[in-house]
Formats: sequence, C-alpha cells, structure tokens
Amino acid sequence: MGNLSLVTGANGHLGNNLTRALLAQGHRVRAGVRDLDNTQPFAGLDCELVYAALEDKAAMLEALEGVEVLYQVAAVFKHWSLDPEAEIVRANVEGTRIVLETAAQAGVKRVVYVSSVAAVGHNGQPLNEDSWNQDLSNPYYRSKILAEQQAWQVAQAQPEP
Repeated sequence: MGNLSLVTGANGHLGNNLTRALLAQGHRVRAGVRDLDNTQPFAGLDCELVYAALEDKAAMLEALEGVEVLYQVAAVFKHWSLDPEAEIVRANVEGTRIVLETAAQAGVKRVVYVSSVAAVGHNGQPLNEDSWNQDLSNPYYRSKILAEQQAWQVAQAQPEP
C-alpha cells in the first residue's frame, strides 16, 4: 500500500469514483464525508471513512493527520437556495480557503484541487485559467470561479517545499 490520500466529498459522484480508482491503483485512501452514517457508497471498499467538513477547521486538521496527498473534491453543488451567498458562494470559497490552509498546516505534500467548467473554459473557451467564466449571475458558477481563484491565492502564499 502506498502513501495515505484524503479524498474530500468522497460520497459524491466524482469523489466516490476517484476513491475507487485510487483504491484500484493500490493507494491507501481516507474518504472524507460530512455524514458518517451514510456508508452505502463505500460498501465493499477498503478505505477509512472520516468526518471532513470543509468549513470545520478542527475536523479537517484531524482528517488530514498523516495524509500525504489531498484530493480536494468536495463542494456545495446546487443552483438554488434561500440564501445563495451563504449556502453556496461563501460555503465553497471559505471552505476552499480553510481546507487548503489546513492542508499546509498539516504538512500535506501534494494537493490536487478539482475545479469545474463552471469556473474556466465556459462557452467553448480553452479550459485554463486564462479564460475565467464571466457568468457571475449563477451562484454556483460564482462560487466555483471565486473558489478556484482562492485556491490559486492560497497556493501562491505557501512557501516552496
């Protein structure tokens, strides 16, 4: 078994498939979720299930203990809410900042940040950070744009290993 990886949002579609792929490649995986009672997505998988809510710094620090690679997959995914700024935008942007700063504090050696076409490369543009999506009217899109920009800022503020 290789180094320990943490996959946040491991019960979601992308996170669960990533967890399965890493396990199939022989990696040790810690699956980060908000609901420890929802074990069905992990039936038959040899992974450690841990509580990992992005806006809970203490929980993230505990989940990251001994982790060498963080796969930051978790995000609030919805297109409507009663308070989209709090429930979608702030949750994704602050959650990104907290999890990445906590990863640095925990000594994580590598972070793989999963973004979205909602952030870059929309409307047929190239898929890179030279072409940010300009549609700020959709709270989910805005959250992904701002969260990825936050991720770049946090990464640039970290000292080189």
